[in-house]
Amino acid sequence: MIIKKIIIFLVFLFIISSTLITFDISNDQSLKKNSVKNQDSDYVVEPKNGNNDIYHSSYRSNAKIYSDIFLNVENETQIVEKVYGGIVPHHFLASDLIAKFFKKIESQSDMETVVLVGPNHFNVGFYGVLTSEAYWSTPFGDIEPDLGVIGALTEGGFVQIDEKPFQSEHSISTITPFIKKTFPDAKIVPIIIKNTVSYDVLEEIAKKIEEHDSDKVLMIASVDFSHFLPFEDSQIEDSRSIKEIQSFNLDRIYDLKVDSPSSIYVLLSYLKLKEAQKLIFSERSNSVLISDMSDNQETVGYFIGHFGK
Repeated sequence: MIIKKIIIFLVFLFIISSTLITFDISNDQSLKKNSVKNQDSDYVVEPKNGNNDIYHSSYRSNAKIYSDIFLNVENETQIVEKVYGGIVPHHFLASDLIAKFFKKIESQSDMETVVLVGPNHFNVGFYGVLTSEAYWSTPFGDIEPDLGVIGALTEGGFVQIDEKPFQSEHSISTITPFIKKTFPDAKIVPIIIKNTVSYDVLEEIAKKIEEHDSDKVLMIASVDFSHFLPFEDSQIEDSRSIKEIQSFNLDRIYDLKVDSPSSIYVLLSYLKLKEAQKLIFSERSNSVLISDMSDNQETVGYFIGHFGK
């Protein structure tokens, strides 16, 4: 009787294990681009040349939404100096501010690669720093991954490829249409980072990118500033964060009230290597100012900044 129960239990375990394995394989295959939809259900991307490249979708897929946003900033003055890096928010509420960041540098259209660094919001994946080899579908066309830079990062062992987290990571997907519209021919290196990653690893990542890049690389930290603070407190914290960032005080970055200190740390480390530590232009805002919220007790701070020499 006992042996019979054991056999039944083992058969049950086998069935459960087979089901989980099948589900996992199916989930992996869903990344393959037979067709990809995002939250705008009318947008479907067909396979590129009939191959099985992996694709991720931008946060929104309606081109008119982005075109209208850019119309709001069409009279922005262009930055003349060469921009090597910058900071943008990733809440779509701040889309006008994001568009302003890109509009001000659209004349630097020879950009070959955009390294986009943001938080791993859901702390998913087994590694602290993740990247993707996928194409990115946007309403303005697809963005190709820069496999050269991605390969250099993964060879060092500090960055691992994991596609699944990028399916739901808005710190990347919010920004990709702005990149494609502004720099149509640029490739992308998306990186998401957990806030537990050490300084040494982040500095090595900055070095790897600096060693591999040219002056036609732009690094962007996709970071929102203070979260869920009353408006007055948010203003204080954001002012402190901006001051420390502008001063390149790397030893204080992890104390800042931003959603990804590690992304800021990588950006500033890279800019130091490029000797591009001049904040050329900056602007800040807050969710309560953008949305006309009557409740100003839980707000989010936003900041854009362009860095050059």
